[in-house]
Amino acid sequence: MENTQSISSKQLDEILSTVRKRAGGIGMNEAYVDGKNPYILGKEPGKKPDNRIPVPLAKMAVEAMAGYAGRSGDIVTTYELVSDDVEEDDDLFISYMRAMDSFNQEQLETAELYEEVLIQGKSYEMWWTSDDLELPGILTAEYKIVPTSSVYIKYTDSVKKKIEYAVYFSGDSDDQKADVLFPGLKQTWEKSGNAWKLAEESEQPFTEVPIIKYTGGRRERPLFEAEKPLIDSFDELISKSLNEVDRYNALITLLGNQVDKEFVEAYLEGKISVIDNLNMEERSDLPRYLEKNLGGVETFYNNLTDRIETLFHKSIKIPDMSDEAFAGNASGIAIAYKLIGMEFKAAQIETYFNQGLKKRLGFYADIYNASSSASVNTDDYKATVHTTRNIPIDIKAKAEVAMILSTMVSEETLLKFIPKEIVDDVKKEMERKKEERDNALLEVPSMGTIETE
Repeated sequence: MENTQSISSKQLDEILSTVRKRAGGIGMNEAYVDGKNPYILGKEPGKKPDNRIPVPLAKMAVEAMAGYAGRSGDIVTTYELVSDDVEEDDDLFISYMRAMDSFNQEQLETAELYEEVLIQGKSYEMWWTSDDLELPGILTAEYKIVPTSSVYIKYTDSVKKKIEYAVYFSGDSDDQKADVLFPGLKQTWEKSGNAWKLAEESEQPFTEVPIIKYTGGRRERPLFEAEKPLIDSFDELISKSLNEVDRYNALITLLGNQVDKEFVEAYLEGKISVIDNLNMEERSDLPRYLEKNLGGVETFYNNLTDRIETLFHKSIKIPDMSDEAFAGNASGIAIAYKLIGMEFKAAQIETYFNQGLKKRLGFYADIYNASSSASVNTDDYKATVHTTRNIPIDIKAKAEVAMILSTMVSEETLLKFIPKEIVDDVKKEMERKKEERDNALLEVPSMGTIETE
């Protein structure tokens, strides 16, 4: 069996070659989202006019989904003690995890991971330890999203695959580095000439490879993968439409006042030569454009682009929110129905994405157990991911429903139902309500002693 705790210079070269080959597809996805459609912009120069107009449909889709379900604060992980065997009113491990989430800007980190999943179909988060917070006897847990194009993961050959090791490449061609991550071990390699040299090796407290892979589905595809042909067709039509307008305008400019009914008829019958009159090179496209109706051309292309854009939104399940027909004067319920396809998509993405968030608990436990006098068991704790959708909320309707539910559900469940604009932290709100009740009881005047005969 291969020793999973070692790697060679030759293996690193092979891995780097694989990563570089994969970078093309990653760069293409980024280009679509940057509004630089490689299908249009990468074509060979054609006959002028040769307009290339990439419309950033992929960017709009990613921004819409990220804004709907992946803003900073929309996806929050909470930790709780679930074992009856542990009695701790102020659990130090939970306090540690909350402090580390705050230190690592967990909400912003999660939003960045989510957006990268929409663009690439996957994203990676690397973990390590430091003494940055100078905690007494406990290491600082650190994690950060790393570029998808810089990570290689080697899995075991088993049916239920596990990460055997991971490699993270950094630096440039003159200062190439590779961090090789194993369970409990980290190696840093540097490129020296044509070979890799082991520069540093250190033990790590992690029982698994300290990298988390986030995905948005089983097939790990970008949000807009299936819609790329529609995007390409849309961009091509927009570009051709502008080319038609430019050709027509150029012809009218060249001919000036010569163009009238008699001129066109004479030209089409071959009685006059536009070429002679204009003293220019032969233009085979001139006859066609002398008869063109520019309004008809625009209508034709507009109808086609409108149809493709409609198909794009139907396929990707993200409505055109700038369309008056989407919102208008519609009620919250009506808008919710229009968003139901987008909600299905968001729910599918979070089913996979949230699995990565829950893995953080295990890494926190590894660091805590390795550096503190206490010892925790991850089975005693639960990581729960709470999600919020960024949609218009009818606060009055929510409050009315809350009143109806007040006799049926617990106070905590009720407060979670209340919009975040009113209650942003359920636990703190419950503490405030308890404090108010306690204070109210203290302020009730004594009724004294009632004597009876």
